Amino acid sequence: MPPEAKKPSHRLTALNIIRDKGVISRTELARLMKLSKPKITLISQELIDAGLIEVTGQGESTSNGGRKPTLLSLRKAYPKVVIGVDIGTYNLRIACGYLSGEHQLYRTEKTNRSQFPNSILRQASNAILELMRDHGLARDDVVCVGVSIGGLVDSDSGRVVYSPNFKWENVELAKLLSEQVELPVYVENCTKTMALGDLFYDKLTNSDVALFVNHGFGVGSAVVRNRQLVPGYCELGHITMHSGKEVICYCGKNNCLETQASGWAIEWMAMDRLDKELSAQEVAELAATGNEVARDIYQHVGHYLGEAIAASANLLSPDYIIVAGGISQASDWYQDALEEAFQANTMRFIYDKARIVFSDCKNESAIRGIIKLALTKGIFMSEATVSR
Repeated sequence: MPPEAKKPSHRLTALNIIRDKGVISRTELARLMKLSKPKITLISQELIDAGLIEVTGQGESTSNGGRKPTLLSLRKAYPKVVIGVDIGTYNLRIACGYLSGEHQLYRTEKTNRSQFPNSILRQASNAILELMRDHGLARDDVVCVGVSIGGLVDSDSGRVVYSPNFKWENVELAKLLSEQVELPVYVENCTKTMALGDLFYDKLTNSDVALFVNHGFGVGSAVVRNRQLVPGYCELGHITMHSGKEVICYCGKNNCLETQASGWAIEWMAMDRLDKELSAQEVAELAATGNEVARDIYQHVGHYLGEAIAASANLLSPDYIIVAGGISQASDWYQDALEEAFQANTMRFIYDKARIVFSDCKNESAIRGIIKLALTKGIFMSEATVSR
């Protein structure tokens, strides 16, 4: 049997409760942790001394006229930061993240997915070092770096097992980037970070099951249960969908969902039917002018995506299906087709339970999510942080 995981210290548990609650009294913290008030006073003072939390005032007194409770929250002026990097098919985004979970986008750069890993990692490391220089940050001021990237990611080792769109295989991303910037690096699949960073995530309850669909250059997916990401690979974009044509996917298989419903499939269909080299966004803009071929392309996309989501829903029985990503911003042209295909291919009881939501986070969710993950790994799961 594997060794039993070590329980987090009371200090770390208290810090995470304060993070989740935003503002909480010592009395309520004692109740939630089932500890005495003197013990909670000691723990909270240790967290104050570590610079992680602060007293934010007093709450309302109890009905019997007792003392007003002392309120605690995360320290707004915590001096250390995390850095988030989102390596996308077209763009690299980098941001500085703070203890509160807020972030400041530093810049966006174009990426070239045909480049070798070393070139893109050098681009990422240069951006990280320039951010540190421009913000006056020494390495001791940065807790860690979080990286979001598409493909099969072994988050425990920080290795990109396989990324079809980048054509990367067994790239030790965390190790290589850490050597370049001399900081701890954590890596996660971009759809999982998007799920963490989506504003709808915060509305989920502990009983909800949600399927998150990243509809962009490719089609990614993640499952959230009990407000936690379900570990393991989750590749909606690479289930087989027969369209009557044999189309080779970037992953090497034939007839994956991505060959019918991804951003690159839209570009391919535009070239085939409009005889023009257009981006998915340009096809959406053409649809907005009334072009019937462009509209038909998006209807085609919606149909196949709806069928694939229905198959997943029949298996997972989700409460919510959240569709995000760059292509989802053109949902006006395919949402109806998606929902029709979803209803036609889902068991009635599962259909009645599920609610499809199109995210309004635009391009911010992945960077917000990787900041959240970096904070969790580097601070909220780190005994060293609360022991300083």
